[in-house]
Amino acid sequence: MIDLSADPFDDELMDKFCAYLDKCGDRLSQARHSLASMPNPSIVAGVAAHLYYCLERIGDGLDELAYFPMNYDETRLHAGQEMFRTAGGLHYEAQNALSSLGL
Repeated sequence: MIDLSADPFDDELMDKFCAYLDKCGDRLSQARHSLASMPNPSIVAGVAAHLYYCLERIGDGLDELAYFPMNYDETRLHAGQEMFRTAGGLHYEAQNALSSLGL
């Protein structure tokens, strides 16, 4: 993605960026499926909720980034970055909730 910042109008770099987003979307789908595939024990419900919202923010961030190749609107890149920052905070909260359970 660093290469794209050198020339966002380079079609080859943009194609690589879009392929990267597609791969990330596939991995996100796998993560969502894994989280939803089993019921969560009530003791870890808070952890699961943080993870669920974390994955949702990642999805929102990927959606924002996917708009960039359509119109080169840099606000989409910044919005995606903020979504990922929020997801990072939710991931951190999930880790803290899990460690507070002593699991």
